Amino acid sequence: MPLFGFGKKEKPPFKTPQEVIALRSRIETLTRENFPNLAQFREIASEAERVYKSLNAVIAAKDYATEATKLRDDLAARLSRLVAKINKNRQEAAKNDKEDYIDDNLEYLQRKSVRDTAKSLFADFLEQCQALRKCFRAEPMEHNRTVESISLELIRTLTDLNSRFFKEHSADKEIDSMKHEVLQGITELKDFLDQNRQAINDLGLGTRAEAAVTKITTAAKEIEPVP
Repeated sequence: MPLFGFGKKEKPPFKTPQEVIALRSRIETLTRENFPNLAQFREIASEAERVYKSLNAVIAAKDYATEATKLRDDLAARLSRLVAKINKNRQEAAKNDKEDYIDDNLEYLQRKSVRDTAKSLFADFLEQCQALRKCFRAEPMEHNRTVESISLELIRTLTDLNSRFFKEHSADKEIDSMKHEVLQGITELKDFLDQNRQAINDLGLGTRAEAAVTKITTAAKEIEPVP
């Protein structure tokens, strides 16, 4: 066993996956086009969904969660800029009575981009709920995460989901379904605390756990209840 850190195997530096590099390049190439091709955008959107899943798996594994999250957010931002450019072209085409950009196609692409970003945040929410349960059980956490830091992450995720998706895209069935699952997840988190309160108190975490769940529940009240 290594003493005082000597001989300890260091974690290798994070390397950006080739699929991320390739996708980023494709997005930037298409963004530089004066009139981005819709068929190419559809291909990129499908590819992005696959890359998001891979990055979410890396995030869930924890070792390189920060690096993978930054890559995922960067890709989402680049895609958003591309969608904005396509939308601007559509508006210009409408002014000039051109039919180069078909509304139905653009609406589909915009919905897909919005859903993909919402799904990434929803995956964060699920991971944070699970991490909080582990903290309540005093299980070891990587990256010095604590009850307080995870609950803060979760509240930020809730705020993002609500302001950017639940309010603005309430008519979208997939996003509405996510809202239902988020509210259900908060209820389950409260139930977990209630059902395990004695064990959590015995670990000396009762007050901190109660405070965290109270703050999360308060934040969740901003989300309109599912009819």
